[in-house]
Amino acid sequence: VNHYGTGEPVQSEPVKMVDRYGPPGPPDKPEITNVTKSSVTVNWKRPADDGGSEITGYYVERKEKKGLRWVRVTKKPVSDLRCKVTGLLEGNEYEFRISAENKAG
Repeated sequence: VNHYGTGEPVQSEPVKMVDRYGPPGPPDKPEITNVTKSSVTVNWKRPADDGGSEITGYYVERKEKKGLRWVRVTKKPVSDLRCKVTGLLEGNEYEFRISAENKAG
C-alpha cells in the first residue's frame, strides 16, 4: 500500500484447466521392405506434429487385404521407426498401419 491507498481489485475471466498436450499426428505412409514368404519389415517416418509432447512409441497393426479386423503386431509400443512383422502366411496379401503415441495418447 502506498500513500494514495489501495486500488480496486480486478478479476480474471474463468480459466478451464486442460492438458496442454494433444495427440500426435499420423506418421508418414509405411514402406514395406525385406519381404520373405512369412515376414516383412515395416518402415515409417515420424509424424510432422508430435502434439506438443515427445513421441513415446508407435503401434503397428496389420490386416489381411480382404479382412476387416486390424491386429496389433506387438504387445508393447515400438520405439524405433521400423518393425519386423513375422508369422505372415505365404500367398496372403496384408495391409499395415502405424499410429504414434505421446503423453496425451
